[in-house]
Amino acid sequence: MKKIITLTLIAILIPFIVFAFLGCVKNPDHKPNFGEVTSLENIQLAMKEAMQDFAPPQQLLIKKGQFIYLETVQTIDSQSPLVIMQRGDTILDTATDAQFLTLSFDIQLAERQSDNTMAYSRFPSCLRVENTTGEFYTCPEAVAPLAATEKPVYTSPFPLPDLSFAKMYKKQISPFEKVTYHNLKKAYGLELYPDLVRQRPNCGGAANCETGMKFMMVQYDAVLWDTDDHGMKTTVQYFFSADVPTYIYDWANQSDIFPNRIYRECIQQWIRVENEGVTREVPVRQCRQLKDFKFGT
Repeated sequence: MKKIITLTLIAILIPFIVFAFLGCVKNPDHKPNFGEVTSLENIQLAMKEAMQDFAPPQQLLIKKGQFIYLETVQTIDSQSPLVIMQRGDTILDTATDAQFLTLSFDIQLAERQSDNTMAYSRFPSCLRVENTTGEFYTCPEAVAPLAATEKPVYTSPFPLPDLSFAKMYKKQISPFEKVTYHNLKKAYGLELYPDLVRQRPNCGGAANCETGMKFMMVQYDAVLWDTDDHGMKTTVQYFFSADVPTYIYDWANQSDIFPNRIYRECIQQWIRVENEGVTREVPVRQCRQLKDFKFGT
């Protein structure tokens, strides 16, 4: 009799035990883990450390004869790197008065076009640097340096998000609505000067020509979410060095002239590609690098 009662109680309790157990089990979280979360503010603090402490721009020390050559290269998956922009800036002359250092530029630009050819342009520009604040101002007689080209500029089949240093640091805002930041890293090291610089006598006036330039790297991941459960990771790297000249980050925005000493900036994103019913993710990497320079005298 006791055995029958015991079995009856077990039969009655099992459903309650099962339901109680299932109630404690959470639904699986399909949201991917992209690593340690950080904030935009922490990233900007790291940028400020690089810009203000490690490699602060010295616009008031720019001299006649300074030259910089920048190259932007994009690589899609395992394809050969494609040069999409080349830029050379030369300081033609300088003049100083009680209020301003005036810099006269010769700017040469090559941009890849939609038909895969390169369009070349050359133009002068003039900037004034306020002696006490270091702020840049356009000279009254300056020519707008970046006029529209006759042909549309090359557009990548996989355009990367605008996570340029100027966007993230100078604007002090997040450029995306649904974005999280992860895996903030800072690193310091020594790197040889670019080949073209080392071919110049005394590395074009750079310090420690044989041993190389000291750098600080800031790296982080930005995840752009298109749904609550799917995001695309973009890895961003900035390399700063006080051993390279101070130059203008971008001529396109005349209202926000931005001096800096970034010698390499890379952005890599993984893009979903469908081909004949097969979906895979391929890396798209774009780097802008200071390939050659010479200090002024």
